[in-house]
This record gives sequence, C-alpha cells and structure tokens, in this order.
Amino acid sequence: MRRKGNILLVVTGTAAIVACGSERSLEPQPVVPTAPSAPVETPPPLTFMTLSPSEFTVLLGDTVQLVVATFDGSSRRVEPIGTTIYTSRDSTVAIVSSTGLVTGVGAGTAQINVSFTSGGITVSNRATAQIRPEVVSAELVLRRGFPNGWVPSAAMISAGTTVRWYSDAVSEAGVPHTKVWIYDAAYRIVATVDLSSGSGSYRFIVKGDYTYCSGGCFDTTDGGRIQVR
Repeated sequence: MRRKGNILLVVTGTAAIVACGSERSLEPQPVVPTAPSAPVETPPPLTFMTLSPSEFTVLLGDTVQLVVATFDGSSRRVEPIGTTIYTSRDSTVAIVSSTGLVTGVGAGTAQINVSFTSGGITVSNRATAQIRPEVVSAELVLRRGFPNGWVPSAAMISAGTTVRWYSDAVSEAGVPHTKVWIYDAAYRIVATVDLSSGSGSYRFIVKGDYTYCSGGCFDTTDGGRIQVR
C-alpha cells in the first residue's frame, strides 16, 4: 500500500513487518500465579493459669522463682505472650520482682498475686509464701494428728538438729504409722525411723531438702518437708 499524492494505491504482494527500537518479544508472556498468603492464626483465648510452686517455705533472705503457665479452654498450654504482673500482699514478709523472684524479708506468711493479660483477657492465680527464721533448737518435734497430718508439715532446721516424730494415729487409708521414710532431694531413701513404740527420731547432719512420709504414704497428710540449712 502506497500513497501517491491524494491517491492511495493498494498493491498486491507480500510485506514483512519489522519492529524497531525495542527487543521485547511480541509473544504473550506466561502469568506466574502468586501463592496465597498464609492466614493469620489467632491464639486461642486464655482461661486459666497455674503457678509453681503454689506453696513454699523459705528462710529469711532466701529466694524462690515462680513459674507461670497459661492454658486455653481445652487445657492446652498457651505461650505466655503478654504482660505478667507480680504483687505481694505483705511486703514486710516477702517481696517479689517483676520476673517472679520471691525473697523472704520477714517471718510470717504472705500471699503473692500473679496476673497475666493477653489479647484483652486477664487470668490470675496466687501463691502462698511462708517465711521462717532458721531453727537453732537441738530438737524439732512433729506430732501426727488425724485428719491434719504431721504438724508442722514443713520445717527448717540447722544441720545437726534431731527431729522426733510422735504418732498414735492411722492414716486416712487406715494404715498404722509404724515407720517414717526420709528421702533426699533425689528421692533416695536416706533413713527409716521406727515408730512402733509411738515415737522415733533422726538427726539431720547433711544440709539439703528432705521429704518424709509415714503409714502407707498414700495420702498427702502422710508426709511433710524438712529443709536443713
């Protein structure tokens, strides 16, 4: 096809079309699909919190670290991503840091309140701290009474102190308290005390944390804790 003056001439034949100036291919380019974005998972709502330990006894100046665990309605553990607040109800007995480290500062009992907030939901719990001065007496007497068990159930003594158990009762399971088994922190039996005569004693020489149980060791009131410092 050519233009001559005002006349357009159409010429039959073959023409070649040449693209100049650009090296871009005229062929259609394939469309690469994009992967869909992963959905944002919403953490399940919190329903309750546990504290460990929930009850403990320490000497003046000693510390205990509280450990918080949070759970959803299906009792599945939820990672604690949020704000945890620790407060002591009696700062003259025990103080607590922002990370849950409890320090005994005075003799007595204090309640430690813990609350955790995440996603607008707050759960809370509390622990009981008993702060004792070091026992320096030569003998500690524990008496077994039904249904309260051994009194005191937790004690702190100095190394070299003799502990004496008195019992004329049976356990909740009906088992006579004829023996006391003493365990170290690794739950190894370190001594067995004979109570067949109504009482028995053991002298604690090695410092450490000990537990003991009597009767059939079935019920929580059958045992107690002794810390030797």
